Amino acid sequence: MIPDIDCWREKLVLPDPDAIDWEETSRRDLEHFQLDRENRVIDFIYPKGLFERMHLLMGVENALCALLTDPDEVYEFAGVLADNKIKFIKKIGQYYKPDILTSMDDFAHQNGNFISLDVFRELFKPHLKRMVDAAHEAGMMFKMHCCGKMEDFCQDFLDMGIDAIDPVQPINNYDKVFAVFGGKIGVCGGLDVQNVIDRDGVSEEEIQKEVRRCIDSYKKYGNYILYGATIDLHVPEAYLPGNKLGIVIDECEKYQR
Repeated sequence: MIPDIDCWREKLVLPDPDAIDWEETSRRDLEHFQLDRENRVIDFIYPKGLFERMHLLMGVENALCALLTDPDEVYEFAGVLADNKIKFIKKIGQYYKPDILTSMDDFAHQNGNFISLDVFRELFKPHLKRMVDAAHEAGMMFKMHCCGKMEDFCQDFLDMGIDAIDPVQPINNYDKVFAVFGGKIGVCGGLDVQNVIDRDGVSEEEIQKEVRRCIDSYKKYGNYILYGATIDLHVPEAYLPGNKLGIVIDECEKYQR
């Protein structure tokens, strides 16, 4: 949609939060999900963060090149996206009143960073910090979702004021992660979804063994929540007894005690 960063002002079309009937939409959604606010933490998933939205609009190659050739334009572009997202964050807090807002933005891949820390700090971090502040002002905790080997970003995420992080895949160095986050924020992760949970034909015993590995390996750190960004995360049937995430939950309940 935006082939070159120089034309983003002409090409970018932002959704209008005021065009939504928030009162009716939130009423219908909350009625559908039957949320138990007394006994459950309510997490509102807000996907496609600043970097992800940029490369979805431009294509990965064009977006990465723009970071180096036109950083001033990228900073302004990210700022406009953040301004729009903040409007939605305020509406989410007002009408849905979740405990947590999860902003999803993958700055890392399987082996390391998509972008350098310097580029992140210069172009994206200031705008993400504004989103974190907006969530807090709207009465929500802010959870940062960042897949991949994201351990290098930990201190920057903490500096932004986040309250929790996911999915902290086991490809990360957990000693390094908890050296930054330990005792300060909730760390959600550890579950090996790529090689175990999401693998075709995985057995119940293998899933149970992976749950036990997580608890045995990471319980020493404290403020740890077993979690994995599995492809079945939003499939209700997966949580039934005997199905993959049902097995994970059941084994968590049994083994942690």
